[in-house]
Amino acid sequence: MSVRIVTLLAVAGSFSSAALGQSFTPNNLVVSVVDLTTSNNLGRPVSLQQFDLSGPLSASANLSRVFNLPATPSQTATTVPNSFVLSGTATSEGLITLSPDRTTIGIGGYNTWIGRGGNTSFTTGSVATTLNFSGNAGTGAAANVPRIVASVPANYASITYTLMNNTYSGSNFRSAVSNGAGGFILGGTSLTNTTANRLTGGARSYTTGPASINLTGAQGTDVNAPSLVNTRFVGPGPTAGSIVIATQSSVTSVGSPGLYTVSGGNAVLLPGFAAPTAGSWGPNDFQFLGNTLYIADDGNAGASGTTGGQLGGLQRWDFNGTTWALSYLINQVNTGTANVFAGLRSLTVISDGSANTIYGIDTAGRLVGVVDAGASSVFTTLAVAPTGFAFRGVEMTPGTLVPTPGAAGLLALGGLVAGRRRRAR
Repeated sequence: MSVRIVTLLAVAGSFSSAALGQSFTPNNLVVSVVDLTTSNNLGRPVSLQQFDLSGPLSASANLSRVFNLPATPSQTATTVPNSFVLSGTATSEGLITLSPDRTTIGIGGYNTWIGRGGNTSFTTGSVATTLNFSGNAGTGAAANVPRIVASVPANYASITYTLMNNTYSGSNFRSAVSNGAGGFILGGTSLTNTTANRLTGGARSYTTGPASINLTGAQGTDVNAPSLVNTRFVGPGPTAGSIVIATQSSVTSVGSPGLYTVSGGNAVLLPGFAAPTAGSWGPNDFQFLGNTLYIADDGNAGASGTTGGQLGGLQRWDFNGTTWALSYLINQVNTGTANVFAGLRSLTVISDGSANTIYGIDTAGRLVGVVDAGASSVFTTLAVAPTGFAFRGVEMTPGTLVPTPGAAGLLALGGLVAGRRRRAR
């Protein structure tokens, strides 16, 4: 039986400010969307949108649910309960990830009001002020805008929020995955100009507030580990209890972009991942399916040409029992009139046992999808955000019970995190 890609209808006009349904429904897509009515690096409202997939990968899909995360209008109050915003310009933010039991979606952001930010950057504060997301002047790692995780179940009326004050206090907060034990595994970056700021970055674990702890050693000093500051995504690895870190560089560009696992408190490249020149490619989101690995590669900021021997797009890697090897890239998308380059920043994968279907957000901000039939496969443009909005991340809806080898691995991370916490004391 042939498998065809689902084609989603492009959404016209602006998104509704009210939810179109009371809960997300299984076996569909959720896309994180940032309101860019004012497109700048200040705090912008965020919503989670459901696109319905009707039929067995053979019919169309439509926008059916819009859940707006609470975002407080501009103000000067220092306390903003549960208000959730993201940068209007940081395309690396807003990744969303299903929990190991597939019941909730996690997304990391900033607990402040709409329009708040620094006068030079939303997250990196070369000029630190009380309106900056970076640390207070003279304190380095102090966070005057707490980072926040929204954990969103299918019934989004029962959403929960978690504050973690010392996490990524100098820069972007990018991903948050439930560890299966009431906490989170986190990905993000930090300023590299001070040791104090570097101590807040990298791959981190959070179990109880407000502090999170580094999973890969001393970020500010352990350069040979390497010290992974610029993490994009942290998720379950290929074996139970393992985690994998996607990074595009490390402290002061020492260390290489690639996928790392945690071993003895250090970050170690997965076998088969050679150490290319820093900045030569841009791994972001990823997903393991048994001995197959898919990586969303933005091609080093979306470059469409060869960068250090790598092209952006969907990378497929396969495991031969000893090492991982890059099998091929899929980086063309049909826009309806032509095939053009598509680097990826976010992805989710489902499998029916005979074919893998990958949905992604490409570097042009399109929602795209493809059935993996080899290197000649071409993405289909599924939806384009209306003017004034931007797609950031994509995931299956909570409650989607799609067997995903490796996804259960994160369930064992509760013990790993607890062990790290005991050693850190």
